[in-house]
Amino acid sequence: MTRGGPKRLALLSFHSSPIGRLGSQDTGGMSVYLRQLAGELGQAGYAVDIFTRRWEQSQGQSVSLSPSVRVVFVDAGPLERVDKGQLHHHLFEFVRAMVTFGRTQKVKYDLIYSHYWLSGWAGSMLAAVWDVPHFTMFHTVGASKQATGVGETEPSLRLEKERELVHSCHRLIVATTQEQSQLVEYYDAPSQAIRIVPLGVDLHLFRPVDRRQARRCLGMSLDDKVILYVGRIDAIKGIERLVEAVLQLPERRHVKLMVIGGDETSHGPIERLQDMARKENADHMFDFRGLVDHDQLPLYYSAANVCAVVSYYESFGLVALEALACGTPVIASDVGILNQIIKEPVLGTVLPVTHDPRLLAYHLHDRLLQSPPHPELVRQGVCERGWDHTARHFQNVLAEYGL
Repeated sequence: MTRGGPKRLALLSFHSSPIGRLGSQDTGGMSVYLRQLAGELGQAGYAVDIFTRRWEQSQGQSVSLSPSVRVVFVDAGPLERVDKGQLHHHLFEFVRAMVTFGRTQKVKYDLIYSHYWLSGWAGSMLAAVWDVPHFTMFHTVGASKQATGVGETEPSLRLEKERELVHSCHRLIVATTQEQSQLVEYYDAPSQAIRIVPLGVDLHLFRPVDRRQARRCLGMSLDDKVILYVGRIDAIKGIERLVEAVLQLPERRHVKLMVIGGDETSHGPIERLQDMARKENADHMFDFRGLVDHDQLPLYYSAANVCAVVSYYESFGLVALEALACGTPVIASDVGILNQIIKEPVLGTVLPVTHDPRLLAYHLHDRLLQSPPHPELVRQGVCERGWDHTARHFQNVLAEYGL
């Protein structure tokens, strides 16, 4: 334990940089969570270091996000992007480098908080070396994700390590009661170790912008009915089913699906989606914008008539919160916490998880025909879900360990 100074927290994000571009491979809601929670904890008086793997030469030893929060880059493996499925080969290098960092910098941590199973594995080793409590948050539960039958098969190593972690960590942090139930169902997790810490949304950044003004800024038609998708180009996100649903809409002339996300690894999947549109002579209905800066997202949310969050699996559903904070209703699959957040019909529609695009097409068409609700009325649905709310919940868990 530290003496006479702020409590020090080591947050681990081995496979994903918390300051990477959102929507790129392995960079999404978890990165937002890490930055926002760390910032709130820094303001509350904690000293927070977020450790991540260095993957390019230009990254220095650390980057300060605030006087109390920094991202520390750790040498583990080659200075290049490595497929997530192969990163476990460099995990011991990551742990050794962190131990060396703590010793040479004369820094002692009071708690390890790991994110995703790879970081959890590293965290369990560090907790033994440093003799400190270890909290973990999976963000996605491998066994539950695999049960959807969508996307790649989860490696047996992941499932094995997640099962070990739920029985060795001091606290298992989850965002929803649904995720709590999944840990118990698939891994027989001890319920007394689980704590629910709901995710938040940046209510200062995500605010309504006048729709016409937002569209002018983005070079969009003022007459189109716009469906917005924000996220990775990943099968588990339901993007292909969304494209199929848009192609089934009875009115095509002024309907546009705008897709935000995807990086250099997404050219193949995006090309397949574009081929689907070309075969239906519907290229004009799709606008793939790639990655955009995080602070530009409120313009896109505000410009849309509806945001579609149609994943087969989500541990929470942060994009939906961001859209609602900008006053845009959401059509969502019944995943994560979305059925608790989206109050129908004003805030949107929650649909059963299905592979059939017809139900989604029906509700998209119905929503696009409706007069849009007032943005401030939609925003009220998330007005008490700021990141300060998340931080207070997490601090309550820290208090259980005198931190």
